[in-house]
Amino acid sequence: MNAQTVIARLAKFRALGLRCQCMVAAASLLLPVVALLVKVVGYARLMAHIERGGVARAVPSRDVVREIGRAVNIAGLHGLVRVRCLSRSILLHWLLRRSGVQSQLRIGVRADRGGIRAHAWIELDGEPVNDAPGVRHEFSAFAPRDAAGVQP
Repeated sequence: MNAQTVIARLAKFRALGLRCQCMVAAASLLLPVVALLVKVVGYARLMAHIERGGVARAVPSRDVVREIGRAVNIAGLHGLVRVRCLSRSILLHWLLRRSGVQSQLRIGVRADRGGIRAHAWIELDGEPVNDAPGVRHEFSAFAPRDAAGVQP
């Protein structure tokens, strides 16, 4: 990475605002942990733990929810370690659940050049939080499951 790229990225980071900068910094530290937990503990056990966790009383606004999603995506793409969509979505789901937001982690697939491509994202009331609005049309999403793996 050359000096101009670093300067441009720092300028973009500074333009985020203090609250978003703090969220990006926190997500940059948490994402490698989440990626490791997915590998060591496994997706099902990690999600069961997240779903059982307590929630806050004050629920953030939709704008704050989107800002949290943006911060996690920035950290996942430009942070300490680049992580895949599953780790980003699991972290965002955990952060939102702890904030009192009843988000859903969605996983979908699509045919892609002779193979299958999977993708994960978070939805709130059927709308993507950390992805483009059209993600539901690009990927065929599996039916949502609860912590026990049961379809609600």
